[in-house]
Amino acid sequence: MHVDHLGGRRGPGKQGVGICIVMDEVGDAEPRVRRVLPKLQPLPVPVWLATHRELHTSRRIRVVFDLLAEELGRSAKVSHVAKPS
Repeated sequence: MHVDHLGGRRGPGKQGVGICIVMDEVGDAEPRVRRVLPKLQPLPVPVWLATHRELHTSRRIRVVFDLLAEELGRSAKVSHVAKPS
């Protein structure tokens, strides 16, 4: 079975009839699942914050983006943060 929707992926894993790939925080928070390969290193997944060029100059958007970048940087192992010019 192949499922692209996150909710559809987690369901079989939570029911004990499948294996699903989820973020560590998601899997660790679910008492009905366990790690199948606990020694496997996490897969790096890039996260991008993007907006239309016209919104880039909006003060409100800038404040939200800065907050998101700061919080994402705290909760993840960030390899590179590019600030827009």
